[in-house]
This record gives sequence, structure tokens and C-alpha cells, in this order.
Amino acid sequence: MLFVQLTELPNKNCESRMKIDLFRQLHTNKKHFLAPKVIETLIMHMNEILQKEERSQKHEQMIELVIVLFK
Repeated sequence: MLFVQLTELPNKNCESRMKIDLFRQLHTNKKHFLAPKVIETLIMHMNEILQKEERSQKHEQMIELVIVLFK
């Protein structure tokens, strides 16, 4: 849910400066995930996890996290 909201702008009626600043910061953080090195690292990590024959709950959570980041 958090990553979905990263690109949403605050409501035009929003008067909360803190909320607007928070959304700007979250949007900036999402931009950092687009760096080629970050994407490469995520793909490599995902590849390692998917090649494992047995995965733990942490592996499954990591797969879910990477998918959410790519969404």
C-alpha cells in the first residue's frame, strides 16, 4: 500500500504542510529505486531466491517485496 501511494499527490484541499512534504519525500525515494544499479541488484537477488529449491518464509516475503517494488 505504501509504494502505491508514493506517486499520488496530496488532495488539492490538503492544508497539511507535513503531509505534502511527506508525499514529496516518498516520491523522491521511489525515484531512487529506478537507478540502474538498484534494479540490477533487485533482479540478481530475486534470481538467487528463485533458484533455491527450498525457500523459507523470509524468501517468500522478499519475493513479494521485490514484486511490490517493481509494481
